Amino acid sequence: DVKIKVLNGGGVVGAGSKMKTFLEDKGYTVSDVGNADAYTYETTDIKVKAGSETIGKMLSDDLKADYSLGSTSAYLAES
Repeated sequence: DVKIKVLNGGGVVGAGSKMKTFLEDKGYTVSDVGNADAYTYETTDIKVKAGSETIGKMLSDDLKADYSLGSTSAYLAES
């Protein structure tokens, strides 16, 4: 029941779709792809809801070989 939303914050056209495919190939369900609030991100940040730290760790482990990771400890609002 894990739903992942991918936001492109680097400004590279197609990067969000590429990440969606990457995650789905690893067995994740990506519910949405869109653009971040800015195109100034230089690393991939992982944000999870409180209590979902295990999912954040799994994502980090699956991404770290192919992506430069930034924040992996930020939390999303429950909504």
